[in-house]
Amino acid sequence: MTVMVFNWSSSLSVKVWDDEMIVFHHESGDTHFFSEQTKKIVGECLSRKNFELSTLQKWAGATLGGDYDSDAYVESIVNELLRNDLITA
Repeated sequence: MTVMVFNWSSSLSVKVWDDEMIVFHHESGDTHFFSEQTKKIVGECLSRKNFELSTLQKWAGATLGGDYDSDAYVESIVNELLRNDLITA
């Protein structure tokens, strides 16, 4: 099994207001908005220099609870971050 370690792009600015997180990518000029559970997951990612998907999925399952498939949800968020060049593998 291959373990992918993800790293944050060095050209990001992050602001958090109440239940919303805004991430600005300086190279692309794109702004990304995250709220609710997604904000918590992205915030957990940002608190680490790098992270593995399985570690993030375990954290989400233990921390967030809820009636959704947390593994699939976390994987979809990581894929979105990759597509938007916010993280690299």
